Amino acid sequence: NSPYRVLSYNLFGTPGTREDATRLLSDQAKNGVIKIMVLDEVHNVKNGDPSKRDDSGGLKHKDSHQTFNIQEIAKHVPFVWGASATIIGNTPVDIYNQLKAVNHPLGRMPFQEFRLRFDPRSGSIDERLMSADELKERLIHSGVYLQRSKEQIRPDMPPLRIDSRIVDLDAAPMPASATQQRPAIASAKAPHTVAMMMEFFRRG
Repeated sequence: NSPYRVLSYNLFGTPGTREDATRLLSDQAKNGVIKIMVLDEVHNVKNGDPSKRDDSGGLKHKDSHQTFNIQEIAKHVPFVWGASATIIGNTPVDIYNQLKAVNHPLGRMPFQEFRLRFDPRSGSIDERLMSADELKERLIHSGVYLQRSKEQIRPDMPPLRIDSRIVDLDAAPMPASATQQRPAIASAKAPHTVAMMMEFFRRG
C-alpha cells in the first residue's frame, strides 16, 4: 500500500517482463490506482520510430519497447510530468515521443500528421529548419518546458568554480580499483534485479 513506487525504465524494455509490467500498471491506471506519473530523466523515452509502435494495445511493438510501453501506461494516467536536466531532442521525432509520453496534445496527433507539419521529409533543408523552429516556439510559449537554474532551486549554492590542470595520463599509474570496476558493474546488473522489481510492485 505504498503511496508511490520508484521503477526502472529497463523494466519496460526487458524481454520476459515488459509485457507483464506494462499490462499490470496499465490496468492499475485504468482503475484509478495510479493518478500521477513522474518520468524522471524523460529523455529515456525519446527513442523509437512511432510507425513501429503497436497502436492496438497488444504491446507487440517492432522495437523500442521501453518508449512505447511507457506511453501505453501513461495514456491512462490523469497527470503525467517529465523531468530532465538534459533535454535531448535530436529530431522532431524525439520530441514527439516525449510529448506522447506526457499526454501533450501534440503527442496525441497521428505521427504522420506531426511529421508532415514539423519534419517534412520532402521539404528543403530551410523548410525543415523552419518547421522545427515552429515546433520549438510552440513548446516554449505554451510552457511545456519550464527552465530552472540551479541557483533558482538552491539560492545558497556556492558560485561555480572551474580549475584547469594539465595531467599526463601516460605517466599516471592505473589504480587497482579501476580494473575491478567493470566486473562489479556487471554483477550489479544481474537478471534477478528485474524479477525483484516485478515482485515489489505486485505487492505494492
